[in-house]
Amino acid sequence: MLTLSIVIFILFIIFQTIYVSMAIFSNKIRKKPCRLSEEKGMSILVPAYNEELVLKNCIVAIDSLEYKNRETIIINDGSTDSTMELLTEYLDLELSQLNIRNKLKYKAIKAVYRSKTHKNIYVIDKYNGGKADALNAGIDNANHELIVTIDADSMLDKSSLSFINESFIDDSVIAAGGTVHIAQGMRKENEVLRPTFSIKGIIRYQVLQYLYGFFVQKSAQSKMGSMLVIAGAFGVFKRDILFSIDGYRSTVGEDMDITLKAQRYIKQQKSEGKQAHMVYIPEACCYTECPEDFKNLLTQRLRWQKAFIDCALVYWDGFLNVFSKRVAAYFLLDSLLLGTLVAFTNLFVFLSLIFTEQSFAYTLAAIMLGTSLFFSSLQNIIALVKSRETGFRYSRLDYLRIIAFFPVDLLFFRLISSLFVIGGTISYFFGKSKWGKPQRKGEISIV
Repeated sequence: MLTLSIVIFILFIIFQTIYVSMAIFSNKIRKKPCRLSEEKGMSILVPAYNEELVLKNCIVAIDSLEYKNRETIIINDGSTDSTMELLTEYLDLELSQLNIRNKLKYKAIKAVYRSKTHKNIYVIDKYNGGKADALNAGIDNANHELIVTIDADSMLDKSSLSFINESFIDDSVIAAGGTVHIAQGMRKENEVLRPTFSIKGIIRYQVLQYLYGFFVQKSAQSKMGSMLVIAGAFGVFKRDILFSIDGYRSTVGEDMDITLKAQRYIKQQKSEGKQAHMVYIPEACCYTECPEDFKNLLTQRLRWQKAFIDCALVYWDGFLNVFSKRVAAYFLLDSLLLGTLVAFTNLFVFLSLIFTEQSFAYTLAAIMLGTSLFFSSLQNIIALVKSRETGFRYSRLDYLRIIAFFPVDLLFFRLISSLFVIGGTISYFFGKSKWGKPQRKGEISIV
């Protein structure tokens, strides 16, 4: 067990060092997008199932976008609340049609509508089939070459699509992910949106986790060509690529699943001597509502872990031959071994080190804990520095609040995160069909 502990510890140091060094030496972040003469056409897809509380904020943010060459397709996926009534009233809908291609499979469409007041907004009213099914319906009806997928509670930053347009100048880019910020961690001051850390502890934890997850983790994976998840809250794909990989699979982890399918496509293209890759665009931002209590946080995190386990089982046989070595390494070693399996063994390993009769075990246990705390703190600091480059700047008082919160984040919330991983993994095998959905309030708006 001691040998296993040391091996896992070395792997942990290797991956954390990669994340830190890649984030530090990543490309300089642009504060403003280049104004290109040509705007690529973009179709924004918004799958909606019982989203009456948050959907209006999403639409208002889309209306405020600086980007003109776009259309928005809201897919009402058989909602049982007042989602369709809200859309009908707010958008003043009339019957219309879209360019159906019948290249993807999804539940039947009842009707297609177009807004009288927002001419570039369409609504597809269809029978319930789940989020992946709704996205497939949107893709199959989209008119533009770039598909932007967002959640119904996502609120796009006004310049987000301009940064995307700039990144897709490179024809080899087939997919991209933007940065997702926590909406409750934002405040308006004199009509300017600014981050604040004067929020509840459970929201502080999620704010730091999102900053690290995007500005450190995704930044490093993007440079290494090993992105595992383009967040469902804000992702971009070339439409033809989505057709080539048969769109989304009906699963709780549709964002990880579609990313892995895209990575498999990239490997196939490279075997044929063709260039294809996906990127992370830190400057392209959106804002999303996060859980504000432990019950809803638990629901969300169990769902995320179930999604990971589902993809691990579905793609298990292909990791060593249909994916690149880097994708396989990050999934199997970093995400599966260090991210999931170690959550089950951490406590046991730590106790075995403490109660072993070997004299250096105490020292080794202290070194392991200290190293973990060091890397966690360093990654949080790097994430704050990199996000600041995008204009995401806290006040001096908030930076002091953040530093004071580090011990709570590292010693309490990260332990809770391990319990979420354990719970989600176990519950996948006993409650696979019960995915769960956290409740949202829709009280936060960025416009």
